[in-house]
Amino acid sequence: MNRSRLLMCAAAMLAAACQDRQSPTAAPSFLIQDAAHGGNPHFYWLPPMTRQPSFTGTFDAKLSPTVEIRELPAGTACGARDPITFTTTTGPGSETIRVDGEMYIVNWHTKAFNLNSACTYRIRFLVAGLELGIADVDVVDNGAQLKRVDTDEFVALLDDGTLPIKARVELGAVTFALTGDATACRSGRDCAEAVVTPGQDATVLTTGQTAGLFIPAAALREQIVVLIESRTDRPCIPLSSLALPQFNDCYRYVVNPTASIERPSVRQATEGEINTSYSFGDGRDETLADNVIVGMCVEVGNLTPAQAARLDIFRFEPPEGPVNTIRDASAAFLPCDPNFGAPPPVGASGVLHQGWRLVMHGLHSLLGARTAYASTSVIHLGLGGSTCCTSYFTWGIPGVMSPNGPTTFSGSPGSTVLSPGSTVVPSVVVKDSGGTPIAGAMVTFAVATGNGTIVGTNPMTTGADGVAPVSWQLPSTAGPYSLTASAPGAAGSPITFTATVTGGVGGKPLIDTGPGGSSDIGAFGLFSSGSTTCSPQPACATFFQFLAGQFTLAREARLESVQGWMSGGGGSIDVMIRAENGGIPGSSIFSKTYTQGIQSGFDWVVFSSYDVVLPAGTYWLSFEPVANSGFEGSMSGGAPAPLPNYAFQSDANNRLWINFGIFGPQPGLGMRISEAALTPAERIADLRTTVSDLDLPTGSPARQH
Repeated sequence: MNRSRLLMCAAAMLAAACQDRQSPTAAPSFLIQDAAHGGNPHFYWLPPMTRQPSFTGTFDAKLSPTVEIRELPAGTACGARDPITFTTTTGPGSETIRVDGEMYIVNWHTKAFNLNSACTYRIRFLVAGLELGIADVDVVDNGAQLKRVDTDEFVALLDDGTLPIKARVELGAVTFALTGDATACRSGRDCAEAVVTPGQDATVLTTGQTAGLFIPAAALREQIVVLIESRTDRPCIPLSSLALPQFNDCYRYVVNPTASIERPSVRQATEGEINTSYSFGDGRDETLADNVIVGMCVEVGNLTPAQAARLDIFRFEPPEGPVNTIRDASAAFLPCDPNFGAPPPVGASGVLHQGWRLVMHGLHSLLGARTAYASTSVIHLGLGGSTCCTSYFTWGIPGVMSPNGPTTFSGSPGSTVLSPGSTVVPSVVVKDSGGTPIAGAMVTFAVATGNGTIVGTNPMTTGADGVAPVSWQLPSTAGPYSLTASAPGAAGSPITFTATVTGGVGGKPLIDTGPGGSSDIGAFGLFSSGSTTCSPQPACATFFQFLAGQFTLAREARLESVQGWMSGGGGSIDVMIRAENGGIPGSSIFSKTYTQGIQSGFDWVVFSSYDVVLPAGTYWLSFEPVANSGFEGSMSGGAPAPLPNYAFQSDANNRLWINFGIFGPQPGLGMRISEAALTPAERIADLRTTVSDLDLPTGSPARQH
């Protein structure tokens, strides 16, 4: 009984009239599997087997497929027949699989096989033993039955007729069949896929012939499937793993043995890819004889000959694995290489001495003057590297990072260079192995907790001189501190800088409330008038608010730096010492203007080199943003050792200072004052503010030191 009769069984009759199609032990599952029927996304059955599908991939004409036809078991009458097998070299009746345009085809002349129309025949399309697609064939006895075949489940075939078995195989089909990686050879990407067997040298090139893999016979011990695919992620290697400039060429090289019975684990999910690192030979880069050669065509149109001669291929193990430069080797198997067509090497070790520099010398003789490299034309060269293992590969100029100046900073008591809260500027330089500066390398500076603050941009990108500097603001207490500079992938990275801060009394701040809170909720605004972004304009442009804290000195002291626990900023601010005036700030004794960047989140903002000497007494430290400077910040309360009194001044209270105690508890704003040692010659008379100035009425002009 054939499948056309199944379509005629009414629902009520399925349990009776259709029982003879069922088997209580092993009922077959009928199906068609290809890209158009929920199967391998790179494999298509073609008419007359199915309707004409649409496709966008690249046809792979280099395979050696097998078409196998089996009679599916069903009861006692079906399943005993030997399979029918076609290959590219053998087949019943001299029929073989051949390439015709962009498809594989073999004709199945069923008259020669005495088929049983009561049985189902399964066609399997195989490559290296891997199943790419399935099509179940319903053999019928006449044209009427042929019309009733369910073509969603079966290929209809009139008994004793000829079925042209046609299939389209695209790059990526074999990898998907082996690993389930549907991302292999995606549309629009330069790609290669090949089945490689042991016993002979093999070369695999991408469709664009811009990347490839040479596999010496000595490197291979089993049959493998090789996939090479260009990647679109930029940068190819995350900057956290390779901070040197990367060029746009980036490929993943994936190798899987066909005998593998376990699906590889997902190693890189950035583009949904399945990536495995395969080891050739003994899996060691040092064993050159059984290494393979990765080759890439690289653009050197804007590089000097010296730079081009120092190019390397980088190997990266995703997602966060190490980055290694691989040893130079000839890429003469790539058409872009000047030595293209040279006899293949006997093992990778045989080419390392001629390597990249010989390639460059050959190219120089072809192109002549150096200006050919510096032009804007696209010049491709073959760049090769010897590697034990496959993974992600890109190319670039290897870099060496070194200090661009001293790595140790120190000062003596009273020094304005390394007194508490001062700033130093360590810098590094990144060059290639020939000493040419590398622009565009990303250098990250870092300090551990309590080792100061990095001011300004971080990470820093090297300029044309290869230099990356950083401003390092040291803590307000004496002691040794360290900062590191790192550029992953560069030799010499990381570099550690040290600074020894001296000065102060007993190595501690003179006044230290400790930090305030870390939330904007409940924080107090610190902003200047003249804002052009506030709302509603223009009324809000007159808004401003200053904050101050009261402190007492039990002895004469030289104030070297002050700090405020702040967030925001982005403008100029006057840091003032004001006289005590009955529980609120009085006249200005000393003022210094600073330009502050925007502080992200609450932290200590250091105002260094303050440099004022005060006698014993009670004072106010006031933070007053400069009008029209765009300063918008805040200070949070809750410091563990608060000052006794705090005050604020704003446009809303007639520009008068008001003690917070009028409204309730003091807010406990975070403030610090650090001192430097007094020199023997320093006396109270050294102040540019006289004692009489301390008695000036509120509102008198500030006098700066």
